[in-house]
Amino acid sequence: MKELENIKDHILVCLSSSPSNKKVIDTASRMAKVFNAEFTALYIESANKMSRDNELRLQQNTEFARELGANIVTLSGEDIAFQVSEYAKKSQVTKIILGRSGYRPNRLFTPPNFVDKIIKYSPEIEIYIIPDKAQKMYFGQQENKKNKFSIFSYPGLTISILILLLFDYFFTEPRFSLAISGFPVVFLILFVFVYFVAIINQKQKDAMLREIQLTKEKEDILQAKNELIIKNKQEEMRSTLLRAISHDLRTPLTGISGFAEILLKNSNILSEDKKQHIYSDIYDDSIWLLNLVENLLAITRFDKNEIKLNKESEYISDVIRDAVSHLGRKKEKFFIHINVEKENLSAYMDSRLISQVIFNLVDNAMKYSPEGTNIVIKAEADGNDLKISVIDEGAGISDEDKAKIFDMFYTVNNKIADGRRGLGLGLALCKAVIEAHGGKVNIMDNKPCGTIFSFDIKSDVENDNE
Repeated sequence: MKELENIKDHILVCLSSSPSNKKVIDTASRMAKVFNAEFTALYIESANKMSRDNELRLQQNTEFARELGANIVTLSGEDIAFQVSEYAKKSQVTKIILGRSGYRPNRLFTPPNFVDKIIKYSPEIEIYIIPDKAQKMYFGQQENKKNKFSIFSYPGLTISILILLLFDYFFTEPRFSLAISGFPVVFLILFVFVYFVAIINQKQKDAMLREIQLTKEKEDILQAKNELIIKNKQEEMRSTLLRAISHDLRTPLTGISGFAEILLKNSNILSEDKKQHIYSDIYDDSIWLLNLVENLLAITRFDKNEIKLNKESEYISDVIRDAVSHLGRKKEKFFIHINVEKENLSAYMDSRLISQVIFNLVDNAMKYSPEGTNIVIKAEADGNDLKISVIDEGAGISDEDKAKIFDMFYTVNNKIADGRRGLGLGLALCKAVIEAHGGKVNIMDNKPCGTIFSFDIKSDVENDNE
């Protein structure tokens, strides 16, 4: 099992002079990135000559594949499908990406096309077929015409001949002989009838198999596309996060290192009041960094679906007081009021995460409110729910910002009291935590000024009624 898990995907795409070959190459390249696979572009060269236009297109397609990171391989042979299949097996290819033209066999003696042969030669390899609008497959050479017709290539013809031979052997005179006598016209009509019945059955079977194959291909391609979209979003989020961290961590780190240097070099000449002021600034910067890291770690765990809620019945008054206790000295510049409807008001929740939500909402209120204003933390029963609100007297939030404020990395343009710009993680984390509890976060204006952030979670009715 471990050996199978360690096998790396290897994606193979066939190069041709088809105008739509670039689309097939691009799809194969995207799939290689999604599956973190080795990527090879294969061209089978034959003795048949191509036109100048086809040579130019082949050269362009080859160069395009090389730009996308493909390893270019060229082989020689007349049976293209067989050569592709043999190379795939020897090179441990796990997925083959092909283009399919709009051409479909419509004659009785039409041989299997290139795609059908690849599927036949490589049953153990996943085949992905990318539809295109071209009317012809451009592979720089034609199939070997000498091998174009074989009776064993057509099951309908084989079956009809076999049935007629058995009928002639057992039911026509002379019996137990393959001699044809008496009714050659009837025999010929019967032959044609049996042949057409067999060929129609075979066509229906082929159509069903192709429909199943195409359905699977569409599902696999859609899955690969979705995986690519998710991966691109994760890469975009990672890049945005790195840019934000590099900018926003510099300010507090510079402050801490600068204050530490002042203390080291001038400790003997600084007054005690000045030292206490520097100590306080270092403490504030370190608390800001600690809160940032806490939010960063939590939102990362939510994004990767690694978070597990440790729910227990908790009194909301205890959770609110725990959140307020971690606000630091900054809370002394505001009038923070805790208003709990009933002291035994409780809910079934992860108290650590709910405490962090309340902390983030109050911290956000302090950032955007003037010093000396009121901030109210209110908890009340709302039917079977517990509603918690954080009410401030700041400048308020515009309707445009309200629609985006819970998005990750989004920050409003209002001036922050301490001059620090947040990463836009706190409110995004609040939304993720509350939704994980089955609740919802809301935002509305506080008349005459300020903002009300509120959220609801299921209350513990038994404790509330005690």
